[in-house]
Amino acid sequence: SDFIKNINKEYSYKTIRYGNYNKKNYLKQLGNSKLTVWFSIEDFCAGAQLESLYMGTPVIGTRYNNTYPLYKFLNVEGSTLTNKDWIKWDEEKVIAKYVEGIAKYFKECEKKNVSDECKNYLNDFDYNAYSNQVIEIFERKKS
Repeated sequence: SDFIKNINKEYSYKTIRYGNYNKKNYLKQLGNSKLTVWFSIEDFCAGAQLESLYMGTPVIGTRYNNTYPLYKFLNVEGSTLTNKDWIKWDEEKVIAKYVEGIAKYFKECEKKNVSDECKNYLNDFDYNAYSNQVIEIFERKKS
């Protein structure tokens, strides 16, 4: 894909398709990773995102598929919400926005202990975070 071509220039990566992997290998890969890049239209795999955080690896995605962003800037504007199409990719922007978000993550996090911040996030975790995100989306649509 075009995304892989762009990202491959600066970072090494491993592609894991959710549901098509060995769980032990998946957790090992997360433990060796600095960032999980989430490609799905919706957040139907929120459990895997929690596993990523548990392994000290934040997730970057869109505000519609990244249920548990460690930092707000890890939600990129790569998809849109419309009544007609529900959620769809904004094809013209998605690659550039992800690449830009990944670069920002590595710049912003050079001096942070991301693994500890993931642990702190999970210690304070409850499902209200998800419901608050949904409420925020609908409140934005009202205004």
